[in-house]
Amino acid sequence: MFLDTSTHLGALPDLAGLLDDLDQTFGAVIQLSTHQALDLDCGVRKISWCPWPDERIELFIAGASTRGTDLILERSGNELKVRTVLKALSTWTDWQLGVEAACALCERCGAAGIVCGDDSEELLEPEQLRSRLLDNDELYWNECEGGAMGIRRAVLEQGEIVRIGGPAGVAAIGPRTWNRLDASAADGEELSSLLLDAMRLSIEARGFEGFHLANPMILDGRSGQSVVALLVAPDRPALLRETEYILLSEDLEGTAGAPLYLLPYEDLGKAFPALVSWLDDRNCALAAIPANSWARKIAEIRPLLSEVDQLLGQQPIPSPKPASAGEDPALTVRRWFPRKFW
Repeated sequence: MFLDTSTHLGALPDLAGLLDDLDQTFGAVIQLSTHQALDLDCGVRKISWCPWPDERIELFIAGASTRGTDLILERSGNELKVRTVLKALSTWTDWQLGVEAACALCERCGAAGIVCGDDSEELLEPEQLRSRLLDNDELYWNECEGGAMGIRRAVLEQGEIVRIGGPAGVAAIGPRTWNRLDASAADGEELSSLLLDAMRLSIEARGFEGFHLANPMILDGRSGQSVVALLVAPDRPALLRETEYILLSEDLEGTAGAPLYLLPYEDLGKAFPALVSWLDDRNCALAAIPANSWARKIAEIRPLLSEVDQLLGQQPIPSPKPASAGEDPALTVRRWFPRKFW
């Protein structure tokens, strides 16, 4: 559902002030996606005419959001439309955040009103909008049920994994999660509630608050092939967010040149069956592997592992570049991958 506010470019309020208004309304800190929060702090503007960091701003409340809400600026000359997006399968808090954001914009811009939905051209005052969308939750559940039925079709009819979420994080809902929820018999509001709970469990990593988010790395081979892997170390319980591979080594901090191994992500449950707790179809928590049994565990799962340099050296080099003196042309370059919020 869309909530549209029409104004002039010069009347658009500063984003920090708008966020302060919403903080007061909710008694909580309204957050931006990670890169937008940094851009706002640093005064970065992606588009010359736009006083905000970008034309599309993502808002959410930590611990209460699944999909958050988006504010989209659409310019035509000096005229400006600010579209607030209320997303399907967002939490009731997200829905409230979208409504209150549209109301705060209307009040700060001195706009004539807010247009609700695609078909209506009726201008609503903020209090009228609150009455229509917040005093009764029927429209909210209608939006949720539409999203839930779309996920049902994708999972049951196509066997797909649906990635759904927003700036707070992304959940992967597929056959594994569907079977755990026993969702096939659920419908309407019940199915929506089950999926919302599953999304929040994954995004918030409920029950695994003491686990550390595994560090992602990009591994580049000299052939041009590269993979993304999450680093797992001994004595460290880890949250593993969707990736291609898990990166392991018998000796991460000791002998230089100790081999690095890649474990395909789909083999994680086979490698550590008693230690993996799946949050959804592609995100999981891995209990700590004690340091005193680490080398033995690596040896046990060695048939599932590939050496990094060996795997990345398999692809032929289309245009060989002569190696510099003393340089190994098959050597893999390792670099840290910037951490995503989730």
